[in-house]
Amino acid sequence: MTAFGQANFLQALGWAVLNSLWQMALLWVIYQVITGLHRHAKSTLKTALASLLLISGFAWFLYTFISILVSSSTAGAGFSSGLMNMEGNQQLNKWLIATLPIASLLYLGLLVLPVLHFIRNLRYVHIIRHYGLSKAQVEWRMFVSKVANQMGIKKPVNIWISELVSSPVTVGFLKPVILVPL
Repeated sequence: MTAFGQANFLQALGWAVLNSLWQMALLWVIYQVITGLHRHAKSTLKTALASLLLISGFAWFLYTFISILVSSSTAGAGFSSGLMNMEGNQQLNKWLIATLPIASLLYLGLLVLPVLHFIRNLRYVHIIRHYGLSKAQVEWRMFVSKVANQMGIKKPVNIWISELVSSPVTVGFLKPVILVPL
């Protein structure tokens, strides 16, 4: 990627992030209106609505980013930013064009921190799930199987005694495992 291509990418990312502020605020207002009209809706429906709007917000962000990136690469130096456009104020526009690449780099840098935290937690879960385990007593395994059947869980749920945990913990969704301390 050339320096001009990197500048276009960072400018488009900066404009997309700025646009995402009002876009997500609009989606939040929509969520508040819908949940306000249906106050007695189940929490599962509210969670589904929130998830749908969050995914929609991310898709809207991607659409904005790609459209700005395409228009900036075809139009040269002129940046179209969707509904947020600073063409009227030239001084503010120059400041944004100079600042957005730096803000975009900071934004990308801050995205790395949660990813590293997630990877560290994923490694920890892998370690406690596979090391320092011993079989639980038959009574415990039968109890877990009985409770899983009563709850309607069709997949086998295993219980293990772990040297690495200090309190009971459930790990996994597709292959759930209950770990209890020694």
